[in-house]
Amino acid sequence: MLLALGLIETKGLIGAIEAADAMVKAANVKLVSKEKITAALVTIKIVGEVAAVKSAVDAGAAAAQRVGQLVSAHVIPRPDDEIESLIYDLPVKLEREVPVQPKTPKEKVSVKEVIEKPHVDTLFAEVEKKEKSVPKKSVETTPVKSRIEELKSEALAEVETVSDEEPQVEEAEEIVSDGKTVPTVEELLELNVHKLRHLARSFENFPIKGRQISRANRDELIEHFNSIR
Repeated sequence: MLLALGLIETKGLIGAIEAADAMVKAANVKLVSKEKITAALVTIKIVGEVAAVKSAVDAGAAAAQRVGQLVSAHVIPRPDDEIESLIYDLPVKLEREVPVQPKTPKEKVSVKEVIEKPHVDTLFAEVEKKEKSVPKKSVETTPVKSRIEELKSEALAEVETVSDEEPQVEEAEEIVSDGKTVPTVEELLELNVHKLRHLARSFENFPIKGRQISRANRDELIEHFNSIR
């Protein structure tokens, strides 16, 4: 978390810009954001080392006072982690870091598409071609008609075997797809910390267990959910 948070509130935009310019020039601090509220009040937020923030706020307050628009100035050394959501727009930050990917439905291959009629016709054509190339002596010992019927029966038996095996593949895919999925980022952000802890205990592969879940805050739980997604 931040080492120190500096705040300057001015009436109007000119004083806010003057104060921000003076603060970043006076010390090694980082300008976080500008927040405008009603009655033309503008708040400038900076972060950095405690001594640097105090020096920067003093310089910024003096600059805003010179243009007659200073309302208030304050420094919070070592602020608590819980107020981070008041400084940053945390939900938007999480959405940018972890974009939600839309789920695309899996295409199932039908048995009718795998077993096409032209495939059977090709087998029959190959059988007839083989019969024409049989020597004369073999034709005399084995009737052509009975041989064609025998090969057709073998081809149909092969097709039926493919038909019986294909649904088993679909059933196996359905069993695999019944696993428990992690809620989306939007769904996690709607839950409070107690519901997030209860949900975390229902996942066997959750990174932390037991008392670690009870001690984790809301942001830490959401980060762990994103790690097992």
